Amino acid sequence: MKKYLLILLSLLICASLASCVLEGWGSTTTTEPVGKDMKLVVHGDSELDLDAGSLYKITYSVKGTEMGVTFTSSDDSIVAVDEFGNLDLKKAGKATITVALVEDPTIKREVVINVSKTFFNDSVGYKNGDFDLTYEEDGLVQIKGGQTQLLANYSGQYWYFKVDLEHTKKYTNDDGQGRFGVGSFLVNESTPIGDVMAWFGFKPGQTYKKTFIPYVGGWRVQTGGQDPEIEIWDKSMDCNGEYGATIELIRYGTVHYVTITGENGVAKYIYDCPSLAGKDTFPGVYSQQQIINVWNFEATNDKEEVYEKLVGFQTAENVSINGIGSTLLAGESYKLTSTVLPETTFDKSVTYTLTKSIDGVTLKDGVLTIANGASGEITITATANSDTSVSVSKTYTVVSRSAVGDGVIDADACINENGVYYYPLLANGSKWSVTFKLSELSGATKLGLLATDNGYFEYADLSISLSDSNKISYGVFGEKYDSFVYIADGTPLTDVEITVVKDGSTYYIIANGRLVRKQTMKTEQDELIPVLYANAAIENAEVSLVTDGEAIDTLIKSFDKIVGGYVSESNGKYTLTQTKFTGVGDINWPPVNDYQNGIKSAESFKGDFEIEFTISDIKPMLTNGSYDSKILIYLKSEATTASLQFVIKGTESAPTVAFCPNLNDATWKEYPLEGIDLLGGSHTVKVVKKTSLVELYIDGNRVFEGNSGLANNGYYTDSTVCTPGIGTFLCGATLSDIYFGEVR
Repeated sequence: MKKYLLILLSLLICASLASCVLEGWGSTTTTEPVGKDMKLVVHGDSELDLDAGSLYKITYSVKGTEMGVTFTSSDDSIVAVDEFGNLDLKKAGKATITVALVEDPTIKREVVINVSKTFFNDSVGYKNGDFDLTYEEDGLVQIKGGQTQLLANYSGQYWYFKVDLEHTKKYTNDDGQGRFGVGSFLVNESTPIGDVMAWFGFKPGQTYKKTFIPYVGGWRVQTGGQDPEIEIWDKSMDCNGEYGATIELIRYGTVHYVTITGENGVAKYIYDCPSLAGKDTFPGVYSQQQIINVWNFEATNDKEEVYEKLVGFQTAENVSINGIGSTLLAGESYKLTSTVLPETTFDKSVTYTLTKSIDGVTLKDGVLTIANGASGEITITATANSDTSVSVSKTYTVVSRSAVGDGVIDADACINENGVYYYPLLANGSKWSVTFKLSELSGATKLGLLATDNGYFEYADLSISLSDSNKISYGVFGEKYDSFVYIADGTPLTDVEITVVKDGSTYYIIANGRLVRKQTMKTEQDELIPVLYANAAIENAEVSLVTDGEAIDTLIKSFDKIVGGYVSESNGKYTLTQTKFTGVGDINWPPVNDYQNGIKSAESFKGDFEIEFTISDIKPMLTNGSYDSKILIYLKSEATTASLQFVIKGTESAPTVAFCPNLNDATWKEYPLEGIDLLGGSHTVKVVKKTSLVELYIDGNRVFEGNSGLANNGYYTDSTVCTPGIGTFLCGATLSDIYFGEVR
């Protein structure tokens, strides 16, 4: 019986198999389509051990298809892959990269990636110089001198990096003046290590001393060239004790927050690098010929962890409510603003409360609203959110407004605060123009203009000094942060007329009919009221006010260039002063001194444009019996390495003139200017800036054609914003017939 059942079962199985074959007639079990012989080969091993942050590309060969392959990762948080097979090795772990034919995804290969993450990146292209990683796992790395950059494996736009740096009192190349510290390094396939970086560290106060001065600086991260070194502490730090000094560096977006701690104190600084927007950088250590020990290093590029570190970077120590007067008008609304100090405080937000109120007054989300008919005293308290123990209170008197009369001054809002008179003008908007003559304000030694909300809360400040070398200082929230000469020394102040034009957040300052400044204020306010102020009563002064938008636009368009205060004008000719600037940094370069002794286009350009001018009366300055003077034509004032230069050297009896293109920090090379007596007579100079190259014409003839120094070499594209300008270095000259604009 059992034998019969077994035979029957066998027959049933055979019948079933036969049925399957008949049902699937013509099908195939191969992974390739019928009639196509497609193959995929992935080169290299099927399992790879790679370091986080290193570069690797999966390569492959295909046969029988032209549709290519796709790349996918089993875990993008560990290894991401792009359409070309380039791997982004993010963190330690394991992920599988699948390479599949587009035409038939069933034809595929897999590569297993094991990612390990050492603290420092020892991959080719991500290190430079001489260092020893033998004891890295024990928390010690030795920098053995030379020009060294050692990057941590924590790239991104948000990271935290901390190290102790101990100087060993040893140097290479006998260099006791070298720098060392930490940095933010842009390194990728197109940017080699050391080409773009910001650095934060120490420079010696004296050669071969054990104490060092904390400072910050950079290369191609702010101005386009080498950024000036900024000393961030007025004392030195001893970096030779146990573990030396500690540096903490936080990158959050484009802003870097550095804390340097030594035995004798703490230095903090905030350093913004706009050119790094959207670009990943690596934290790392650098040294210039200094032999140092790197201890106790830690890092993270987890954004939430970085933010927590940032919150503790600096908390508020002082808060004040902005504003000048203590009188508020019924029927108005006021946006409150405050200043939180120190400046390095990360969270500058505050919470406002009405600690004393009256009927008709409300405060919500920082906006104070006062109803018509309200009167009496109110008190507002501002509390720092980063430290609620830090607060300030201010009491205000609310008064009613009378009917507004004719004129340009809002009489009800005028105040005298500690001997300074404030006169709000009857304008409120994003476009207005105020003109006044200094001679009409003869009783004042200080005067200026605010752009303010009602009640003098948030404001921009343009302060004109009558006694300090004809300078205008400007700032926001009452803090002056820069100044410039608006009219040449020797011009009687009684002959000066000032016009300030507001166009959105941009202000134009016109002195005696010349545009001397175009300044964008860092304030979120748009519609603001102009307020004239002085330290003497000026009710009878003649002040003109324009609020018509079309008239403002027409006025702005009438100025095609910005003329420096050191430049004098006569009959359309502009004379640049034979002068030497003094101060910190190389401020003789026009983009750095903002063309105070030069002329800049009032408009910026993209793509092709032209610069043309006539130059005469060139007067170089002698320095120790010889010349080192220059005439500079800047194609892109936003970067100091974007100029064409006529270099004047030699002696008074035998001067020489050469031409030097200085584009994209190219190797400096001077070419003799032969056959042209630039120092004699009058000459027409024309520069045509194109995407790929620059053309130079002198007296209508193209010169230095084919010079490799005039090639763009990718320094700018058609979308690059360029503001052209003309200036001098240790040299006087007269310019006329100046043109900035489209190629004619």
